[in-house]
Amino acid sequence: VGEALGLEAMLYHVDYLLGTPNVNLHRDPKNGRLFEGYSEDPCVVGTLAPALVTGVQKYPVIANVKHFAANNQETNRIGIDERISKRALYELYFPGFAACVEAGVRSVMSAYNKINGETCTQNKWLLTDVLRKEWGFEGLVMSDWGAVYDPVCAIAAGNDLNMPGPVDAKPIADAVKSGELDEAVLNQAVYNILSVYDWLMEQREKAKDIHFSNADVEIIKKKTDAIAYEAAKEGIILLKNENSIFPIQSNKSVAIVGSGRGQMLSCGTGSAGITTNRNTNFAEELRVILGEDSVFVCESSCGDEAGSKTGLSKAESCDYVLVVASLQGQEGNDRKDLLLSPYDEQILRHLAAQKTTKNFKLGLILNVCGPVDLMEFLDDLD
Repeated sequence: VGEALGLEAMLYHVDYLLGTPNVNLHRDPKNGRLFEGYSEDPCVVGTLAPALVTGVQKYPVIANVKHFAANNQETNRIGIDERISKRALYELYFPGFAACVEAGVRSVMSAYNKINGETCTQNKWLLTDVLRKEWGFEGLVMSDWGAVYDPVCAIAAGNDLNMPGPVDAKPIADAVKSGELDEAVLNQAVYNILSVYDWLMEQREKAKDIHFSNADVEIIKKKTDAIAYEAAKEGIILLKNENSIFPIQSNKSVAIVGSGRGQMLSCGTGSAGITTNRNTNFAEELRVILGEDSVFVCESSCGDEAGSKTGLSKAESCDYVLVVASLQGQEGNDRKDLLLSPYDEQILRHLAAQKTTKNFKLGLILNVCGPVDLMEFLDDLD
């Protein structure tokens, strides 16, 4: 996947892939941004994330690991002061970052939050003592967008670049003139920025003989699409399979209901949101396999009282009823609970009640941004 990202980035003259990867731990299952990350397990994060870095930077593209460090919630992420023991930092929140540094990541993004009273972008212990002196990081540290609250303190702590730019340089110039900021510290920040630029130029020089024709572009798109498909397929987990519901038999009828019965969610929203023409519709893809007449889609009225007597009643006459439940994640806000949408819960309750007297198999497909609580429906689902 990393190589596919790097190759496409180079193809479209993108030099920098922000947030590639996001290694923040899944500390709170309600975190609205879990869809960007890996796991609640630092060992899993520390194994998977460096591979993405290596793949991206195989090409003249800069990988960027974020958000350093312990950015584990979206609600109140700006200004929150997280009190974390040194042991917890080293055993839980740091391993993903340390592994990416060891893999040669060229840039690190500092976080909005505070750790033990000090803002991450102004935390010298974090950005200089741990990241550079202890781990040997030699690349560029940039802030998250708007995370620098004091530009002079940020540079002094080891935050090289204040994003987004351009920003007013006068406070920094004044601090150097007054002696508040050592000019050598400013020079080091500039050097760190230029060193990443030099690395990019060196990688471009190595790849200078690579040219893409229009035919090459189409071949690359097919190749990277196949990689994305394989990654998605390997990421799907079958949680329960009773009464031989899967695989669906080809001579049976299938009803598709639920909030995700139309277009699938491809990603959460925010700065990591993606716009793609490769998205798909679950029912359409199922029709390709089972045939046009075998798949019935229950429209939006199915969740209301009238729909229960019309659309859902038709669905209940099918051999299989598949509830496709979508749940969106987003940057900036955490989820309020771990429940499915009220719409999908209403449908599941109705179908669970009908299932006791009717002969359909009930499946639930989760097209969701993070963990959901299914205890209410566990015994009813096949």
